[in-house]
Amino acid sequence: MRERVVELRGEDPSPTVLVKAGALAVEARAASDLEAEVLARSLEAYYARFLGKHQHAVVVGAELLERWPHLKRRPVPEEDDLDVARRLIWGMKYVAGSAMDIPEIPLATTDELLAVLREMLDHYGYQHAALWILEARRAYIAGDDGILKELVLRLAPTATRYNHARQCGDCPACVLLQFVEWLGAEATVAEVEEILAPCLGTQPFLPDPPEWKLIGDLLYGPLGSCENADRRVPVYLSRAYLRAGRLGQAQQQAERAMALAETAEAEPKVRALMARTAVAEVMRADDRRALAERLSADAALLEDAYEQLHALVIACQTLGDRRLIPTALALADRLDARVEKKRHVASTKRALGL
Repeated sequence: MRERVVELRGEDPSPTVLVKAGALAVEARAASDLEAEVLARSLEAYYARFLGKHQHAVVVGAELLERWPHLKRRPVPEEDDLDVARRLIWGMKYVAGSAMDIPEIPLATTDELLAVLREMLDHYGYQHAALWILEARRAYIAGDDGILKELVLRLAPTATRYNHARQCGDCPACVLLQFVEWLGAEATVAEVEEILAPCLGTQPFLPDPPEWKLIGDLLYGPLGSCENADRRVPVYLSRAYLRAGRLGQAQQQAERAMALAETAEAEPKVRALMARTAVAEVMRADDRRALAERLSADAALLEDAYEQLHALVIACQTLGDRRLIPTALALADRLDARVEKKRHVASTKRALGL
């Protein structure tokens, strides 16, 4: 059964693999193999998250939470080929991230997930960078700017390959992209380019510990960017250039995003389409309405409600279709419902000229 977990770990996310992970977890539980069960569930959470199936990931999280008290009574394992501790923590990270993407899940519930994640990190002797990135996202959702700023200052020095590989932190480029997202629509091109400089090759990523650099180079190469980050970088650049009126660069980055997402799952394709549609509307391109029609239809593929709202606003701005307005406002209302600092309905109305 352990060999099957290792085989499953090497497969790319797909609905078929997602089902296989869940089935393997059920089989492992029937065989009283707790470690194999937890590994399979953690992989299931990973596949669900990357397929945009956030509700599925949250259900998997409930299974992991139920098994955690039993697992933590076991001796802390030596790191081995299965690496139960690290994969459990990554699984819980995916669960907590998906919970934040679903507006109907109260932030108090995500706080409970983060408390368990902290317990897991402490139990297995990990640092807290993996927790801080999620706490920062939670602060961003709630509109707690002071907490967010403090966490970003803590996170910035941790954006290294070492923390990604050995401390369960996000990949360095993904951390930087989160910083750009949290700056919001007020971010200048200079700020975005400065933050993303390592992704753009104009500055190096933060160095790893000297004793680990050779291992990092062998395992990951000289870069600190995963495929997911590579696909997102041109999307964020396109948005920044568009806000600044640098239309040629915005178009170039949007087209690059479309090319990079061509063989990806649904969500990266829709993100790229968002960038391309926004540029086409400002440039009054001939294909802007066709792009917006596609976007209005594909927005539902984004289970992340924040991204879905952004997609609907872009489509509505381009098409001028008032039939989309109630859907966008209803989604904004869902996002406002779980936070004290209500702002999504107001910002959506401003964007749509209401």
